[in-house]
Amino acid sequence: MGTEFQPRVKVSGITIDGESSRDLDDAISVSAQEDGILCQVHITDVDAVVPKGSEVDRQAAQRLETVYRSQYNLPMLPRPLSEQQCSLLPGGERQTLSVSWTLARDGSLAVSPHLYLSQFTSEQRWTYPQFDQALAEGDPHCQRAFCAIAATRPPAFPV
Repeated sequence: MGTEFQPRVKVSGITIDGESSRDLDDAISVSAQEDGILCQVHITDVDAVVPKGSEVDRQAAQRLETVYRSQYNLPMLPRPLSEQQCSLLPGGERQTLSVSWTLARDGSLAVSPHLYLSQFTSEQRWTYPQFDQALAEGDPHCQRAFCAIAATRPPAFPV
């Protein structure tokens, strides 16, 4: 990315998480382009929120990850950060780190992955069952983009 200032690119997409999830830290967006399917993954840019070397940073470095149990979780960051300020909730803008790539119509990589700083807005929060049902029922929002990806899979990788 270099050391020069790069303005954050405005992006939007959706989150797909468990029904009880509150720390929505990753999102996706997919769209049809002239040269194929643009795929993007967005993750919360914690570095933009938590000062390096702060107590929160030191504690997070010791924990390394959020631990998920069947009935609860032990977040890497304090809950107000992980569930609010850093969570990719619908409607609010959050600072993210994104990677994008383009798949050709035959499923090959048309454009190499590109990593960039972004400003993310969540269009919708989906749970896994909701998203599965929307795909099965032909929801146009899901079908347009995500079925396009499935159509690019080579026969060796059936859906």
